[in-house]
Amino acid sequence: MKTKVITAALSLAVFGCSSSDQNATPTHRWATEQQVSQMQYRNDHARCQSAANIDPTTRELTTASPEYAAYSACMTTSGYELTAYNAPR
Repeated sequence: MKTKVITAALSLAVFGCSSSDQNATPTHRWATEQQVSQMQYRNDHARCQSAANIDPTTRELTTASPEYAAYSACMTTSGYELTAYNAPR
């Protein structure tokens, strides 16, 4: 079973799916087939954010930015993939 982790702090609206609406629901999430705890996910996320030189308070990036490319590459290397998330409304 695929373990899927959603980061509330980042809401993934940050990366490519950003909106000016602060209450927007996430449309994507980083998922992995590995068994990872919330803590491990948070550690991986923070490490990749740091490696990509992204300030932890940053709320929006475009998918064309070098920071997003670095973050995405790091998360992918860490075993995650960006997947669509269609939450019920």
